[in-house]
Amino acid sequence: MRAWRLNGQWVALGLILAFVAMRGLLGALANPPFNGPDERGHFLEVATLLQLDVSDEERASQHQPRPYYFAAALAIRLFGIPVGPEHLDWQALLPLRLASVLLGTLTTAVTYVTARYALRGDPLTPTLALAAALVAGLAPIHQFTMASAANDPLAIALAAISTAAAVFIVSQGWTRNRALMLVGAALAAVATKSTGWGAVVVAGLLVVAALRRRRQAAQQDGTAGAADGTGQRIPGLRWAISDRWLVGAGAAILLGGLAGLLLVVRLAPESFFVIHQLPFLLPAAWRLPVNYLLSPGGLSETFRTFWVQPDYVVPALSAATIGALLLILAAVLGGLRMALTRGGSLLRRVPALVLIGSVLIQLLIIGYRYSLGVEKEILLGGAAQAKFMLPALPAIAILLVVGWAGLVPVAQRRWLPVLVLVVMLAMDAASLVPFLWQHYQWLELRPV
Repeated sequence: MRAWRLNGQWVALGLILAFVAMRGLLGALANPPFNGPDERGHFLEVATLLQLDVSDEERASQHQPRPYYFAAALAIRLFGIPVGPEHLDWQALLPLRLASVLLGTLTTAVTYVTARYALRGDPLTPTLALAAALVAGLAPIHQFTMASAANDPLAIALAAISTAAAVFIVSQGWTRNRALMLVGAALAAVATKSTGWGAVVVAGLLVVAALRRRRQAAQQDGTAGAADGTGQRIPGLRWAISDRWLVGAGAAILLGGLAGLLLVVRLAPESFFVIHQLPFLLPAAWRLPVNYLLSPGGLSETFRTFWVQPDYVVPALSAATIGALLLILAAVLGGLRMALTRGGSLLRRVPALVLIGSVLIQLLIIGYRYSLGVEKEILLGGAAQAKFMLPALPAIAILLVVGWAGLVPVAQRRWLPVLVLVVMLAMDAASLVPFLWQHYQWLELRPV
């Protein structure tokens, strides 16, 4: 019976991944060229590496890290995809969108794995993990990002892998290989897109905490080997705000950041960061709470576009916005109910800290970005606002599912994936139908 259940879980996960991929493929085919978040700028960066004639004015993404563009250009060359002035709108764009669909599907699978370890110990953990995968895969802004040729899907997938490694470490214990996976995925995420800094912060704190735990275990046992690869597992990581390791690591990160800032100013005085961002750095940080939390279009714009607007030009439906608010409220109430119930918590303390920390860090990053735009008098809205929450997508999905599970009787939680599927399909349809109606002319004229 146990083996049958395990097989059934993998079959269910395979069906979910197939459905998410098909939905992403529909978006990739239906989305008009360059309608995705900064899609034209990303695509023109790839065209530049392919030695096509592109003016600097069109290269809106030239300040972005290079790995995604190098990989995309290399893939186009290896597969012999025709690229030239007459093919800049679709024939080379579609393969890049298909790669985004695959990466978005990978993020959905990683969310399932992360949930399995974050909720470890509960009999219904596999079922709840399936529900979390559905939330991650069918979130409207994630589907819209999957339908675009951009560096976001790669950065999101790498950040998701880093989150999975972090949760695995706090649930299974620290080893050198796991730490390398954690740090490597986090650094790869930030090397792909700057929004991956949230994964780097979480990874750095966890490595410091893990080293501290390892040092304590070594002192207790009298040898350093007892806590490192000798068969003993450390059950979890303890957090101590006053711990000198954390203070020392924080000071080292601060000094390293200042040194790096001075180095950038000295070596690249004409760079995008120095000219357009650095002058507004401190004012934006100082006024972040006012600009982001209280200004129209700040936090509310992030919430709205995450759930109900997969397009720059399709207005969000009021009914869908209200529905999303009710979903968040239900998750909060369910989480409170579970917290007040003895023994009812599905999330252990440290995995919960990792997931909540991931979400808060991304909110801080997107809030700072919004405040920077306000300081520079640049309106930052639309789909580009919410996509910066996607590096925390696995954490968001798991926390929502845990909250919803708190409102469902324990005996009925096995039906939660079905309920989540219905809800997410309704939210997706509320955005997809207006999107298709808005672009029906493109669907008729799109080249085969």
